[in-house]
Amino acid sequence: MGAAGASNDGTKNHQADLMTSLIKRKKDAVVHSYNNGFTGFAERLSEAEAKSIAQRPGVISVFPDPILQLHTTRSWDFLQYQTDVEIRSGPISGSDNSSPKGADTIIGILDTVPSRWKGTCMESLDFSSSKCNKKLVGARFYDGSDEKGPKPSCSARDQNRHGTHVAFTAAGNPVSGASYYGLASGTAKGGSPGSRIAMYRVCTSDGCRGSAIMKAFDDAIADGVDVLSLLLGLSSGLEPEEFLLSVLLEMMAPDARSVVNVSPWILTVAATTLDRDFETYIVLGGNKLIKGGGISFGNLTQSPVYPLISGDIAKSRANDVSEKNARMKLSEVRSKGGIGFILVDDNARTVAPKFKSFPAAVVTEKDSNEILSYINSTKNPVASVLLTVSITKYKPAPVVAYFSSRGPSYNTPNLLEPDITAPGVAILAAWPGNDTKEAVVGQEPPLFNIISGTSMSCPHVSGIAAFVKAQNPSWSPSAIKSAIMTTGVSNIKENETKKVTRALTNVAEEEATYTASIKAPAGLEVQVIPSKLVFTNNSKKLRYELSFKVSSKPKEDLFGSITWTNGKYNVRSPYVVTTDL
Repeated sequence: MGAAGASNDGTKNHQADLMTSLIKRKKDAVVHSYNNGFTGFAERLSEAEAKSIAQRPGVISVFPDPILQLHTTRSWDFLQYQTDVEIRSGPISGSDNSSPKGADTIIGILDTVPSRWKGTCMESLDFSSSKCNKKLVGARFYDGSDEKGPKPSCSARDQNRHGTHVAFTAAGNPVSGASYYGLASGTAKGGSPGSRIAMYRVCTSDGCRGSAIMKAFDDAIADGVDVLSLLLGLSSGLEPEEFLLSVLLEMMAPDARSVVNVSPWILTVAATTLDRDFETYIVLGGNKLIKGGGISFGNLTQSPVYPLISGDIAKSRANDVSEKNARMKLSEVRSKGGIGFILVDDNARTVAPKFKSFPAAVVTEKDSNEILSYINSTKNPVASVLLTVSITKYKPAPVVAYFSSRGPSYNTPNLLEPDITAPGVAILAAWPGNDTKEAVVGQEPPLFNIISGTSMSCPHVSGIAAFVKAQNPSWSPSAIKSAIMTTGVSNIKENETKKVTRALTNVAEEEATYTASIKAPAGLEVQVIPSKLVFTNNSKKLRYELSFKVSSKPKEDLFGSITWTNGKYNVRSPYVVTTDL
């Protein structure tokens, strides 16, 4: 195809000749002809024919015909694709006759805040009771005092935007045309759009006091909340009355037994990716493309004309790969005169950090080696960073996020946690429209934002819990929890091989060779590839692949371990295989 400006008589004649030859070969070969926006045509070709046409003079590009889908903000549709259980609920309606199932369930959210309700809408200087409505039925805040009336230092209003994002994910009404500056566009909605929302602001800039949390629990019970979504890491001795408590996993190192919030009346939620990816390509000299991630609205040209350098600033393997950390590194690059930024981090690649107007991308360590090889082998290396695009049906998905804590329970190893996983990576949901810090240069503040965390996965399950409660009002919290867990998608099937990749780091100074031995229960086949790891001074961290295969679905969870030994030291990694998660 060619640009519109290239549509002269010669180009059109060349196009006509190609089309004629194709029609002679096969009558219905040509599907479409393009003559206005650009010059070209769509045709049915074999792979050999496509390569042949691509080599002809005047042909700019030949590419496969992609199959596109209707756009959506994805996470709820992704969950629908994973299970045969229907996840559907309508928004709040003004008519009692048309009110959907879910309209009389109340989701209480303990966070930083947005016929049976017994609660209140507390006032402050910047929040009046008139702000509550049929959707936001109540709002409370906790400042450690029992003063009445407006308080200048505390309010139910969401100050850091986190609670607004969470509340929408759980119970937001459908909003068409939602996007983050054009990315992840579609119709955004919560898991139980018919549910009401009650906000309990237990956190301030100083943190989240346990006393405030307990008071919020107490108020929620009295207020008539059906599902309480607690987005904090804590241990609680309170057993709720007649509502389900869904809790995220505390954001900490993803080590074994690092999971908290494991009381039996709590539905513990871990975070996963979904089948959407935000891709930001890096163009190296010679038009070599490296697929990176992150979200960038930079304005560099598509041609790789910008000098490319390597340095400690532009390469990060720190444990902290939060968006704040990434932006700090970006600021350092900018302060030294850089006009673009490439962050190297396998974990950060999965969470789509936002760089706003600064041209930037995140790449894996594997892809960074290709970039470094290009820099070291080229006299004047150049590159460019393209605008971010969002794609769906990305695989593999879902994958448990690197930041999500792992089970089993520390106190009781046979108690498997988390109970369920839900999307928590790069989730788009509502955002207060006055947040200028999130605005891209030259644009208004976004009404929707994309963020990651276990806080994003928890409201997905809260929404489902409210939906189940609405359709089964007499069910106990245990029954609702059981329904959610037993209808979740299994992560391993009979005669299916499940593969995971792990890494082993040699912290000793001397070189060493470790060999793997496997302990596996009957009915489970486990392989380690490679079975031997050779550590040198230049190779301190090595990866290996584990594959698990069950011959038949087990009646109980399967436990085992892989032990690496060098004759002197033993490094044991336990595992558990469950078909119920």
